Formats: sequence, structure tokens, C-alpha cells
Amino acid sequence: MQVVFPKFIFSLMILFSAMFPTMDITCAIAADITFARNISFGTIIADLHGEIIEIDALNGSGKPISYTSGGAYIDGGYCGLIRIFSDKPGQTIQITYPVSVMLKASDGSKMTLSGISARSKTVAVSTAVGDIDFNFGGLLHLKGGQSSQSYSGNITISINIIDP
Repeated sequence: MQVVFPKFIFSLMILFSAMFPTMDITCAIAADITFARNISFGTIIADLHGEIIEIDALNGSGKPISYTSGGAYIDGGYCGLIRIFSDKPGQTIQITYPVSVMLKASDGSKMTLSGISARSKTVAVSTAVGDIDFNFGGLLHLKGGQSSQSYSGNITISINIIDP
């Protein structure tokens, strides 16, 4: 028999800078969840016509690469890491991300983060009591002439824990 726990909704804050895009996350409720590492797109000098920068963390840790034209200079960066404690072997833990997140700067400029689920670990089954790591990535959409400012936005994820 499986017992399905209700989904817990966490509000996460994303803060980006055009020069050093990173994701800072805060959790709205207390739980055995640790945001062990914020996502960082590193230092980016993008193509004049715009660029999409990808961090693919689906199969482990990922580093930012140019997803489109390949003209961007990227220095540093890494995928984010969410760590969830499983208190029973056999628990299934699922994370659901939104399709995209709109990021805004103080002057009204916008930037989109998308493709999060396709580039992130979204489900795991615990084999023992302990931490399970979920690496996450996404696509950062830089427009031609994108303002060099700090960008921020909110993201809501759902975490579903199913007991064996």
C-alpha cells in the first residue's frame, strides 16, 4: 500500500546579474531540504544578436555552455543543487518545476529562464535513509543588447514525497 503525502509548495527567489547570473533560493517553510548550491551561469559576454546559455544537469553536475550560436564567452558557472532528506528506504521524491520564469531588472528589462525540468533531475527513489541530491539547470535567454543589470524573479516548485 502506498501513502501519498500532499505536495509541499516552496517559494524560491532567483537573483540574476547579467555579468554573474546566479540563482539564490530561499525556502518558505521548514523541511529537510537544503539548497546546497545556487546555480551560476558564470561570467557571460554574449553575442550581439542574443544568446541562449544552457546548463544541462539532467545526468549530474553541468556547466554553462552556449546553446545557440556559440559566440558567447563563458567563464565559470555550475548547476544548482537541492538536497532532500529521505527518512525511509524506497521513498519516491519528485520535483516539478515551472515551464519558464520571467526575470526582471530594475529598469524593466526582462530575461527568461526556461527548460528547467528537461535539464534537471526531477525524480529519485531512496535506497537508504539519507540525503538525495537533485541537480538543476535550465536555459537562460539573453537578448541582443541585454541590459547589464541584476535580474530577479520568483519560482515555485512542488516536491512530492511518496512512501513505499
